[in-house]
Amino acid sequence: MSHPTAGISPALFDPSAPEQALLAAGSVAGLFFQRARALGDQPFLLQSHADGWRGWSWREAAGRVAGVAQALARHGVKRGDRVLLVSENRIEWHASDLSILAAGAVTVPLPSTASVDDWRYIITHAEPSAVIVSQRLVAKFEQAAPAGRPLFRLTIGSDHDEFSWEQPAAAGGPEPVQFAGLDDLCCLIYTSGSGGTPKGVEQTQRNLLSNVAAAIRNLRPYGLEGHRIFSFLPLSHTFEHTAGFVTPIALGAQLFVSRGPEHFAQELPAAAPTLMCVVPRFCEVMHQRIQTELRRQSRLAQSLFARTEAIGRRRVRREPVSLVDAAWDATLGRVVRGRLRAKFGGALRCMLSAGAPLRPETSEFFNGLGLPLHEAYGMTEAAPGITMQRHGQIRPGTVGPPMHGVEVRLAGDGEILARGPNVMRGYWRDPAATAAALADGWLHTGDIGRFDADGSLVIVDRKKDFLKTAGADMVAPQPIELALTKEPGIAQAMLCGDGWPHLAALLVPDPETREALTAGKLPPRELETRMQAAVDRVNAGLAPTRRIRRFAVLAEPFTPDNGLLTSTLKIRRRAVLERHAAIIAGLRHA
Repeated sequence: MSHPTAGISPALFDPSAPEQALLAAGSVAGLFFQRARALGDQPFLLQSHADGWRGWSWREAAGRVAGVAQALARHGVKRGDRVLLVSENRIEWHASDLSILAAGAVTVPLPSTASVDDWRYIITHAEPSAVIVSQRLVAKFEQAAPAGRPLFRLTIGSDHDEFSWEQPAAAGGPEPVQFAGLDDLCCLIYTSGSGGTPKGVEQTQRNLLSNVAAAIRNLRPYGLEGHRIFSFLPLSHTFEHTAGFVTPIALGAQLFVSRGPEHFAQELPAAAPTLMCVVPRFCEVMHQRIQTELRRQSRLAQSLFARTEAIGRRRVRREPVSLVDAAWDATLGRVVRGRLRAKFGGALRCMLSAGAPLRPETSEFFNGLGLPLHEAYGMTEAAPGITMQRHGQIRPGTVGPPMHGVEVRLAGDGEILARGPNVMRGYWRDPAATAAALADGWLHTGDIGRFDADGSLVIVDRKKDFLKTAGADMVAPQPIELALTKEPGIAQAMLCGDGWPHLAALLVPDPETREALTAGKLPPRELETRMQAAVDRVNAGLAPTRRIRRFAVLAEPFTPDNGLLTSTLKIRRRAVLERHAAIIAGLRHA
């Protein structure tokens, strides 16, 4: 299919001062309608189907957004009300979000993979006045919705591969009902809190628009017009919502919404994206696929690729490149890089990775082969960007300098503190947590870091106990560990898998089980079977992203005497990780 250029009206956008233009729009919905009036019939939202890409122009999307906004208002949704958005990724998610904001309300997205218990807590805590729900998730939503609290509901239709939006007809013109103000809430995004209880992060219109403007400053070297953006990360997560949705609106870009990873091989070349938001796991999988394909090729092809990759890595590391290698890189290396770029559609200008640490070797691979991969650091409480690697200053192993308008400093213990217009207003109905997170006017990230000689931030460690998987899912380990220790035969448990594609567990049998094992009354194979059954029972009550994929049984319990428990009997996680490093490495790579 053809890809018409999506231009940006100079009257609406000054690339040298994006903050002024974006904040002048007053809200995310206001910015969207500005773009819709300027871009009209140019393509905006496109959904992947078996027969190609289909979707809406800016004008068509604006009509749908306004119609649903008016429907919400007619049914009593007022400015500042919370409206749940419950859907898998699809173009109706984007339009629903904008409709809620156009009504002056606040979007509360529910992650489609979260548990029914998490949904029930969020629904009760947020006290929404309406819900927009995908037909595919209606049954799960009805399980989670508290009895006796009926909500006005709009349903996103789902007839196999056909996308229809069941909605009341628009009453009036294509304009929205009302917009929120810059300091009004835009989104209420729930993240896992201490003990696993979700906390509602209050993101204002200003938070998102200022963060988008800062990202656009970093993207200027790649050009700001004619962008096509491939979207596949969960829209209920702040990274994709800000970087993969609101930023494309600001850029006047086309958005190509994927059906899922199993379709990437067909979708990427057809979409020919110029920008992509990714997580480290995506990069690792693509790296592995490329290497697997390479092993099937001739020795000559493998040799050409290996030499091109080695030269590229040296360039990324800023190591000297000989004249011979430079000549190679400009000729045969160019051919190798072109073939790799073709797998991504041939037009990719930049990928932005966030959500979890990116391995330096993965960064070197893509950047060295001509696919710029920038790493960023942030959190939902910062809407989300705090730092981002810049064009020409990519340092693998770092997450770049602070973004424009964001201040970053280190506390006495090395904790990363941030301050700026992107930082949340607070946690919804949780003043104590808000005061702790925003003490002294700085956002306390809970991460430990340092700055390198070039001013780029390096993440050293995580101060808090949460695990962040390679897919950018935040997992509170304590509730899962507690569930495991409630199972027969398990006395202690510790979750691991920070930065991994899966979770694993270290299990300590209870004294009776250890005694039976030592006495030979319990065969090791039988112990393994019992432990697997216990893990399966716990997994049955967990969301897929929180399930334990592998485990190891430890003979030695955690005690204060061996330094694996504190005096108050809390697990010393770092000490356990160090003591059992070899076992844990096996759980990751087994």
